[in-house]
Amino acid sequence: MWTEILTHNAAPVAEVLTDMAADLAATADALRVLGQRRTVRPRRRSRRSATS
Repeated sequence: MWTEILTHNAAPVAEVLTDMAADLAATADALRVLGQRRTVRPRRRSRRSATS
């Protein structure tokens, strides 16, 4: 059944799959960027008193 459906609608299905592939590629790129960012830890405050 699915073979018939896909065979008779090959061009539209290919277009949808192409769009999905582009969306997935954009998502993967965004995740790579997020993975490359380094989190910056806040500086530790000095333990010395403010009056020294």
